[in-house]
Amino acid sequence: MTASRILLAGLSTSRWRSYHQHLRAAGFDCRLVFSGVECVAALRGFQPDVLVLDPNIAWGGGDGVLAVRDKQPELRNNLVMILTAGCEPSLLYRMSEYSIDDLVWQPVSATHLQQRLECLLSFQRVEATVAC
Repeated sequence: MTASRILLAGLSTSRWRSYHQHLRAAGFDCRLVFSGVECVAALRGFQPDVLVLDPNIAWGGGDGVLAVRDKQPELRNNLVMILTAGCEPSLLYRMSEYSIDDLVWQPVSATHLQQRLECLLSFQRVEATVAC
């Protein structure tokens, strides 16, 4: 079985780097990007199972990333988790028009993030099995 691919798209902080290190150590195939432009490129090339997105990401914001993602069907084959320490209510409102599978408020430990991702991926597998 191949490792689940996780794309972390957040702020350039030690917290996001620690999430990346922890998830890689736990066996996930994990990438870390710090801008909306990098995120869209990684959605195309890396094709993650889960996009973990901070709405405040530079160069496009979370709403910009999701807008591009939704306009291109080949980029929509993943789950979306919003992970944020806070953002403007208007930004969350703009993001509400997109399909979001989970929302996690920081601070959260890397272990707790891993558990949430595992639950999300497990739920997706159950849904796929039931649909067959």
